[in-house]
Amino acid sequence: MFNLFRRVSFVSWYYCSLSLCSLSLCSLSLCSLSLVAQAQVQAPYLNKGDGLPPFFASMEKHEVMVQIQIQETPSAAPKDAPKGLKVGFRILAQGQKVRDYKEKTDELGRAFFLGIPSNPKVQGMISYEVWVDYQGVRFPFEVTGIPKTEDKDVLYDDFDPSKRLPENHLTLTVSPAVSDISALALHHDLIELHPDEESLLAIHEMTITNSSDQVVDLSHQPQGGLKLPAPEGAKAPELHQSHHDEVEVRGAALYYVGALLPHSTKKVKWYYTLPYRAERFDWEQAMPLPSTVGMIVAPQYKKPQHQSLIKLQLEAAKNSGEVKQVSTGPGRVFDALRKVPALSPGTPLRFSIMGIPAAPMWRRQLLYASILLVMVWVFWVGFASGQGEERLSRAHLQLERERLLKALARMEAALERKRITPARYQKEREVITARLVTIYRALERLDQQGELS
Repeated sequence: MFNLFRRVSFVSWYYCSLSLCSLSLCSLSLCSLSLVAQAQVQAPYLNKGDGLPPFFASMEKHEVMVQIQIQETPSAAPKDAPKGLKVGFRILAQGQKVRDYKEKTDELGRAFFLGIPSNPKVQGMISYEVWVDYQGVRFPFEVTGIPKTEDKDVLYDDFDPSKRLPENHLTLTVSPAVSDISALALHHDLIELHPDEESLLAIHEMTITNSSDQVVDLSHQPQGGLKLPAPEGAKAPELHQSHHDEVEVRGAALYYVGALLPHSTKKVKWYYTLPYRAERFDWEQAMPLPSTVGMIVAPQYKKPQHQSLIKLQLEAAKNSGEVKQVSTGPGRVFDALRKVPALSPGTPLRFSIMGIPAAPMWRRQLLYASILLVMVWVFWVGFASGQGEERLSRAHLQLERERLLKALARMEAALERKRITPARYQKEREVITARLVTIYRALERLDQQGELS
């Protein structure tokens, strides 16, 4: 394979490299990693680096052997995996997936990857993961360290595992999974609350822990995954990490559909919003796992994008923690809820948020009263016009038309601010529109009578 790549035209590769060098340093790093993640091209050290830009000249590729072993029970000795298991070697750039190299195990449970990249110039941004598909479960493994190759001359030769093995070895052990979640626990590391234009933004960091000696497969839970709901009333949850294959967003909840390895943890960071409906929001969030709480914080300082101070306050539920003010620097003060007792499965995390910049209730009541008054007036005028519309003067009809148009404009503004529901807006709009049609027809008849006279 490498002999074949050695015949690739160096001139065309060099000019392609020069064109890529015109990009910014950040873009250059990501593009370079993408190039490295293509089909196994000849590494720069095989080109001897003559005349190459320093960034490309430092790019290297390595051969890596991944040995997969199966452990049937915790007390049994591992044995080589069967032939044909899918194995992937994932390249990440600053935590974002660049590409998966995919291979299958041979008769001895080995998978060979012949083009894993490294680059000393950007190695701090590159990380590696390996995954194995076994019995319908994907087992992820984080790889520590950097692949290295001392004897680069052997990379010129075609690879034959019967004659030599790669310098870089990884041994991974997988085992049959169970669906019992009794050994799992959840920790709310941090919940941050930030006021936005029309809602509170919640940044929620969690850690799920498997304390058992077995792999726990969560894809066979009753709903096709372990449901981790947002608090009641939350909207539009989103995951922070983009390479979470084992976590899905469905409705207002997360579903963990992957597997947790023995004595492992999984961090999840997600966002959701709490629409402004009242000055107080009572948080209720029940998890299916035993849960603990680290810290919940709400800012009490003015942010640059805000016209005035929005001073959020937290209130602990009865016998459910304490609230204290903490500071992370000059002018950065938070209300912090801590020391929340451990929660059993299904027991909701409860606390309250106050000082939410929602519209006062009297304004909403005034708006609803105004709309109701307009509707009553419209019906009354409609009834009166049915008895003697011919007696209405042109000025009266024009005045009524202007009032109805203003009422319609007020309802449209209320809809945009989400102070009335779309269904209610549509119903009231139909009533007003019907009356407007009647008024326009009456005005048209008056105009026609004026022309005849």
